[in-house]
Amino acid sequence: MRNILIVDEKSVYREILAEELAAVGYTVLSTGDSRLAQQVIESTRLDLLLLDPRIQGEGRWDLVREIKRKQAQLPILLMTESRPNPGDFILGLAEGFLFKGAYRDELREKLVGILIGKEKGTDRVH
Repeated sequence: MRNILIVDEKSVYREILAEELAAVGYTVLSTGDSRLAQQVIESTRLDLLLLDPRIQGEGRWDLVREIKRKQAQLPILLMTESRPNPGDFILGLAEGFLFKGAYRDELREKLVGILIGKEKGTDRVH
């Protein structure tokens, strides 16, 4: 069973994503707190992190960098409300991004791409 952590301060996004992912067989953990997220990341074997980098009202690129420093192999899919610019440095910190409220097919496609890519050693999906 694959473990996915959802980190977003808005419970509605966490609930929608958790329901969708659980329905297709993933074990889903979620939190709206960046400190708790870091504890879960350090204590649980995760296959994917879905993260809103604006957690707790701030651009938490430091959190993304810290996670990658400690667990470079953990794929991160950023959840955004707007499309990043193609040259944006944030795209280099994660395996891809997902628009909040994305259609189910887009969510599944990106998750499958990242998880299959992880097994093959290539994790980039945009």
